[in-house]
Amino acid sequence: MAEHLLVERNKTNIPLCILRPSIIGATLAEPFPGWTDSIGLVSGLILIAGMGLLRELPGKLNNIGDLIPVDIVVNQILASIPSAIRQARE
Repeated sequence: MAEHLLVERNKTNIPLCILRPSIIGATLAEPFPGWTDSIGLVSGLILIAGMGLLRELPGKLNNIGDLIPVDIVVNQILASIPSAIRQARE
């Protein structure tokens, strides 16, 4: 609903781009692999697993952990800016 209202009420034609990544995790490459500034939620889970404190995580074997590295999200945001500006000018 919020996205719909943003688009509908954008009377001054401000460049607008809505990106909805899934769960954001530690970096893939930049500034270095595995970097994170938070140990909340998924990063905390990965940290305690890496420390050997979490030995198993109950769940279904075929479940997919939909996690995207933060540097990929940032790069996509930066790549989307020209498109958003071009659309606002049309």
